[in-house]
Amino acid sequence: MMRMKFTILIIAVLLTGSSPRPFIYAQLSNHPYGGDKQPIIHAVLEAELRRQNTAFEETVQLSSENIGLTPWLEIFGRKIVVLDAAKIREKVKDGNGITYLLFKSFESTDGSVVVRLSRVIEQDRCFGGYHKDSKDYTYIARKVGDRWQAELKGPSILTGHRGRSSSPLYDF
Repeated sequence: MMRMKFTILIIAVLLTGSSPRPFIYAQLSNHPYGGDKQPIIHAVLEAELRRQNTAFEETVQLSSENIGLTPWLEIFGRKIVVLDAAKIREKVKDGNGITYLLFKSFESTDGSVVVRLSRVIEQDRCFGGYHKDSKDYTYIARKVGDRWQAELKGPSILTGHRGRSSSPLYDF
């Protein structure tokens, strides 16, 4: 019995160790680009603000989930407010809603970092109940000279979620 458990553990370690999985902020600090985490985040937000300008959108709130808590950032002269999960939940009450950005994952590939960023809309509708939608965008961040630059690779999926649930909306 003990030998079977050990064999299963070895197989699990080999399978998970060999599969390339995106990693979150805490894992970025152990990564070759870990020292550049803030410049990578800043470069992706610069690219996102350029995307928003062309789409006539304005999202100036950012979830601290997966990136750590920073009170605010300033990019292109625009102040980005960083909110923790408790502040976001507080804003989604009694028929109110919030739109914010969420860094979902960072993945290293051949001298660049692939970053998944979501534009999330959470609402507590009077008659429709709780609703959460998100649209993912994929950015590629590369170091050019001594500065990180990011470009939009493409939009990903649009997901929706109704009702309160204990299962997470995001798959990290």
